[in-house]
Amino acid sequence: MLWQKADSILAANENLGKVPYESADLALRFFDAAIQLDSNHADSYHGKGLALFYQEEYESALVNFERVIEIDSTYDIAYYNRGMIFHKLEQYEKAIEDYLTFAEYNPTDDQAYYILGVLKGKLNNFEESINYYSKAIKLNPDDVYSYYNRGTVKLELGQYAEAKSDFSITLEKDSLNSRAYTNRGMCNHLLKEYNNAVSDLIKALEITPDDIFSMNNLANAYAALGQTDKACFYWKEALNNGYVYDPDWKQKYGIEDPIGLIRINCN
Repeated sequence: MLWQKADSILAANENLGKVPYESADLALRFFDAAIQLDSNHADSYHGKGLALFYQEEYESALVNFERVIEIDSTYDIAYYNRGMIFHKLEQYEKAIEDYLTFAEYNPTDDQAYYILGVLKGKLNNFEESINYYSKAIKLNPDDVYSYYNRGTVKLELGQYAEAKSDFSITLEKDSLNSRAYTNRGMCNHLLKEYNNAVSDLIKALEITPDDIFSMNNLANAYAALGQTDKACFYWKEALNNGYVYDPDWKQKYGIEDPIGLIRINCN
């Protein structure tokens, strides 16, 4: 059948969530031909929506996913994919509504809850974000991304010990996650565990040597330990590599402007 041939083209050429434009275009022609034969065939509209998504034609993809739901309101994956489009279009409330509908049909799908955690975070609904990441983790304890993201939200909320725990679990599952080392280092600093902060931030820089945030945070940890020479070195390294200070970090994390710190502490 035409729509199945088109589906097979997408499946054969999909790699890391992407399909080459030419392959998506070929699939589109088959989906359009299938729709010409049957204008109420939900699978054809769904496949066309995916092909348009791969071509980054999000508004057109949205029209096709909505047509699927109009034809069959129980077509669960169409809600997931329409939510994906709303996410791309930064219409987060609509995306949440669709992912919740998908989750009603698929209550054991951890990925839906992970994405709901992401979306709630974008709306600054941090407690709800944590709850959804926790649901994803309960369904899939190996989901490293949910642990990492939940830790990031807890860090944002000032729950430093709990955030540190999530970053530690992240690193147990992904020992090369430099951002987890950076963020756990930040937690350690805020918990006044400065030696642990130094260890984490050095590890982050071993993995990602150009990480300017780890450079600056490492300088701050050395300063807290009274190791001024090392602090000065890393403040300067951060600035020389493009670090730009955000004044909001002073109130949120107690981070000072390295330019001022160099002026006061360094030769």
